[in-house]
Amino acid sequence: MKYNNQLILSGKINDVGAYVRTNVMDSYRAGIELTGSARFTDWITLDANATFSKNKIKNITQYNDDYDSGGQLPQIFTNSTISMSPSTIIGATASFEPFCFKRNKNNFYIDITEKYVSRQYLDNGMDKLKSINPYSLTDLRLRFQTSHKNLKELEIVLLVNNIFNKQYENNGYTFSYKYHGTLTTENYYFPQAGRNWNLGITIGF
Repeated sequence: MKYNNQLILSGKINDVGAYVRTNVMDSYRAGIELTGSARFTDWITLDANATFSKNKIKNITQYNDDYDSGGQLPQIFTNSTISMSPSTIIGATASFEPFCFKRNKNNFYIDITEKYVSRQYLDNGMDKLKSINPYSLTDLRLRFQTSHKNLKELEIVLLVNNIFNKQYENNGYTFSYKYHGTLTTENYYFPQAGRNWNLGITIGF
Protein backbone atom coordinates (compact mmCIF):
# COMPACT_ATOMS: atom_id res chain seq x y z
CA MET A 1 0.00 0.00 0.00
CA LYS A 2 1.44 3.32 -1.08
CA TYR A 3 0.18 6.37 0.78
CA ASN A 4 -0.08 10.05 0.06
CA ASN A 5 -0.48 12.17 3.19
CA GLN A 6 -0.70 9.20 5.60
CA LEU A 7 -1.59 10.06 9.20
CA ILE A 8 0.86 8.36 11.57
CA LEU A 9 1.93 8.51 15.21
CA SER A 10 4.68 11.02 15.90
CA GLY A 11 5.88 9.33 19.10
CA LYS A 12 4.77 12.20 21.34
CA ILE A 13 1.78 13.02 23.51
CA ASN A 14 0.08 16.39 23.95
CA ASP A 15 -0.54 18.34 27.16
CA VAL A 16 -3.54 16.15 28.09
CA GLY A 17 -1.80 12.84 27.41
CA ALA A 18 -3.31 12.04 23.99
CA TYR A 19 -1.11 10.61 21.26
CA VAL A 20 0.01 13.16 18.66
CA ARG A 21 -0.26 12.24 15.00
CA THR A 22 1.30 13.86 11.97
CA ASN A 23 0.86 13.63 8.20
CA VAL A 24 3.62 12.37 5.91
CA MET A 25 3.43 12.93 2.18
CA ASP A 26 5.15 9.81 0.83
CA SER A 27 5.09 6.47 2.66
CA TYR A 28 4.26 2.83 2.11
CA ARG A 29 3.49 -0.45 3.85
CA ALA A 30 4.50 -3.60 1.97
CA GLY A 31 4.75 -7.19 3.07
CA ILE A 32 3.43 -10.71 3.02
CA GLU A 33 1.13 -12.65 5.35
CA LEU A 34 1.32 -16.43 5.65
CA THR A 35 -1.11 -18.80 7.31
CA GLY A 36 -1.02 -22.54 7.62
CA SER A 37 -2.50 -25.49 9.47
CA ALA A 38 -1.44 -29.08 9.93
CA ARG A 39 -3.00 -32.06 11.66
CA PHE A 40 -0.26 -34.47 12.65
CA THR A 41 -2.46 -37.08 14.33
CA ASP A 42 -6.08 -37.38 15.36
CA TRP A 43 -5.27 -35.45 18.52
CA ILE A 44 -2.56 -32.89 17.56
CA THR A 45 -3.19 -29.81 15.39
CA LEU A 46 -0.90 -26.86 14.66
CA ASP A 47 -2.13 -23.49 13.34
CA ALA A 48 0.32 -20.71 12.53
CA ASN A 49 0.42 -17.28 10.93
CA ALA A 50 3.20 -14.82 10.20
CA THR A 51 3.44 -11.30 8.83
CA PHE A 52 6.65 -9.84 7.40
CA SER A 53 6.56 -6.23 6.30
CA LYS A 54 8.41 -3.01 5.56
CA ASN A 55 6.72 0.18 6.73
CA LYS A 56 8.67 3.15 5.44
CA ILE A 57 8.56 6.93 5.13
CA LYS A 58 10.52 8.47 2.25
CA ASN A 59 11.31 11.73 4.04
CA ILE A 60 10.25 13.16 7.39
CA THR A 61 11.38 15.99 9.62
CA GLN A 62 11.07 15.63 13.38
CA TYR A 63 11.52 18.43 15.86
CA ASN A 64 13.05 18.44 19.32
CA ASP A 65 12.48 21.27 21.78
CA ASP A 66 15.40 23.62 22.36
CA TYR A 67 14.93 25.05 25.85
CA ASP A 68 18.15 27.05 25.53
CA SER A 69 16.92 29.15 22.59
CA GLY A 70 13.17 28.70 23.02
CA GLY A 71 12.86 27.17 19.53
CA GLN A 72 13.04 23.70 18.02
CA LEU A 73 15.79 21.58 16.49
CA PRO A 74 14.84 19.85 13.21
CA GLN A 75 16.03 16.36 12.31
CA ILE A 76 15.57 15.00 8.78
CA PHE A 77 15.23 11.25 8.24
CA THR A 78 15.17 9.36 4.94
CA ASN A 79 13.65 5.92 4.38
CA SER A 80 12.85 5.55 8.06
CA THR A 81 10.53 3.00 9.65
CA ILE A 82 7.04 4.15 10.65
CA SER A 83 6.56 4.30 14.41
CA MET A 84 4.83 1.42 16.21
CA SER A 85 5.06 -0.77 13.09
CA PRO A 86 6.83 -4.09 13.81
CA SER A 87 8.34 -5.77 10.77
CA THR A 88 7.61 -9.28 12.03
CA ILE A 89 4.60 -10.73 13.84
CA ILE A 90 4.34 -14.49 14.33
CA GLY A 91 1.65 -16.50 16.08
CA ALA A 92 1.15 -20.23 16.53
CA THR A 93 -1.28 -22.47 18.40
CA ALA A 94 -0.73 -26.14 19.15
CA SER A 95 -3.97 -27.92 20.06
CA PHE A 96 -4.09 -31.28 21.79
CA GLU A 97 -7.11 -33.57 22.27
CA PRO A 98 -5.67 -36.26 24.55
CA PHE A 99 -8.98 -38.10 25.01
CA CYS A 100 -10.37 -37.79 21.49
CA PHE A 101 -10.25 -41.56 21.05
CA LYS A 102 -13.07 -41.88 23.59
CA ARG A 103 -16.34 -41.84 21.73
CA ASN A 104 -18.51 -40.10 24.26
CA LYS A 105 -19.96 -36.64 24.78
CA ASN A 106 -16.99 -35.38 26.77
CA ASN A 107 -14.14 -33.51 25.08
CA PHE A 108 -11.00 -32.07 26.63
CA TYR A 109 -8.63 -29.73 24.76
CA ILE A 110 -5.24 -28.22 25.57
CA ASP A 111 -4.20 -25.18 23.52
CA ILE A 112 -0.73 -23.65 23.75
CA THR A 113 -0.39 -20.29 21.99
CA GLU A 114 2.86 -18.50 21.21
CA LYS A 115 3.17 -14.93 19.89
CA TYR A 116 6.24 -12.97 18.79
CA VAL A 117 6.42 -9.25 17.97
CA SER A 118 9.63 -7.68 16.66
CA ARG A 119 11.10 -4.30 17.61
CA GLN A 120 8.84 -1.24 17.44
CA TYR A 121 10.14 2.33 17.28
CA LEU A 122 8.50 4.95 19.46
CA ASP A 123 8.95 7.67 16.84
CA ASN A 124 9.89 7.85 13.18
CA GLY A 125 13.64 8.34 13.63
CA MET A 126 14.41 4.59 13.74
CA ASP A 127 16.59 5.02 16.85
CA LYS A 128 17.07 1.80 18.81
CA LEU A 129 17.36 3.84 22.02
CA LYS A 130 13.77 5.01 21.42
CA SER A 131 12.11 1.67 20.82
CA ILE A 132 10.21 -1.22 22.36
CA ASN A 133 12.24 -4.42 22.58
CA PRO A 134 10.98 -7.52 20.76
CA TYR A 135 8.93 -9.81 22.96
CA SER A 136 7.27 -13.21 22.89
CA LEU A 137 4.42 -14.55 25.00
CA THR A 138 3.02 -17.98 25.77
CA ASP A 139 -0.61 -18.59 26.77
CA LEU A 140 -2.29 -21.79 27.91
CA ARG A 141 -5.96 -22.64 27.46
CA LEU A 142 -7.78 -25.68 28.88
CA ARG A 143 -11.25 -26.47 27.51
CA PHE A 144 -13.71 -29.08 28.70
CA GLN A 145 -16.91 -29.69 26.75
CA THR A 146 -19.74 -31.95 27.75
CA SER A 147 -23.50 -32.24 27.57
CA HIS A 148 -26.29 -33.31 29.87
CA LYS A 149 -29.84 -34.45 29.38
CA ASN A 150 -31.00 -31.02 30.58
CA LEU A 151 -28.27 -29.03 28.82
CA LYS A 152 -27.46 -28.80 25.14
CA GLU A 153 -23.95 -27.58 25.84
CA LEU A 154 -21.64 -27.05 28.80
CA GLU A 155 -18.13 -25.67 28.27
CA ILE A 156 -15.59 -24.71 30.93
CA VAL A 157 -12.52 -22.75 29.79
CA LEU A 158 -9.47 -21.87 31.88
CA LEU A 159 -7.15 -19.35 30.21
CA VAL A 160 -3.71 -18.60 31.65
CA ASN A 161 -2.05 -15.64 29.94
CA ASN A 162 1.70 -15.05 29.94
CA ILE A 163 2.37 -18.32 31.72
CA PHE A 164 6.13 -17.61 32.05
CA ASN A 165 5.37 -14.29 33.76
CA LYS A 166 7.46 -12.24 31.34
CA GLN A 167 7.97 -8.54 31.94
CA TYR A 168 7.32 -6.59 28.75
CA GLU A 169 5.72 -3.48 27.32
CA ASN A 170 3.83 -3.08 24.06
CA ASN A 171 3.27 0.68 23.91
CA GLY A 172 4.87 3.96 24.87
CA TYR A 173 5.99 7.41 23.78
CA THR A 174 9.13 9.53 23.68
CA PHE A 175 10.36 13.09 23.48
CA SER A 176 13.76 14.78 23.30
CA TYR A 177 14.93 18.25 24.26
CA LYS A 178 18.07 20.33 24.45
CA TYR A 179 18.84 21.95 27.80
CA HIS A 180 22.11 23.57 28.87
CA GLY A 181 23.70 22.37 25.65
CA THR A 182 22.79 18.70 26.20
CA LEU A 183 20.24 16.75 24.18
CA THR A 184 18.18 14.54 26.50
CA THR A 185 15.73 11.83 25.48
CA GLU A 186 13.00 10.55 27.77
CA ASN A 187 11.10 7.35 27.00
CA TYR A 188 7.91 6.26 28.72
CA TYR A 189 6.53 2.72 28.52
CA PHE A 190 3.30 0.99 29.44
CA PRO A 191 4.13 -2.29 31.22
CA GLN A 192 1.73 -5.15 30.59
CA ALA A 193 0.32 -7.73 32.97
CA GLY A 194 2.39 -10.64 34.15
CA ARG A 195 0.89 -14.08 34.59
CA ASN A 196 -2.89 -13.83 34.88
CA TRP A 197 -5.85 -16.14 34.42
CA ASN A 198 -9.58 -16.20 33.95
CA LEU A 199 -12.23 -18.89 34.08
CA GLY A 200 -15.28 -18.95 31.82
CA ILE A 201 -18.38 -21.14 31.68
CA THR A 202 -20.75 -21.42 28.71
CA ILE A 203 -24.15 -23.04 29.17
CA GLY A 204 -26.53 -23.78 26.30
CA PHE A 205 -30.08 -24.98 26.76
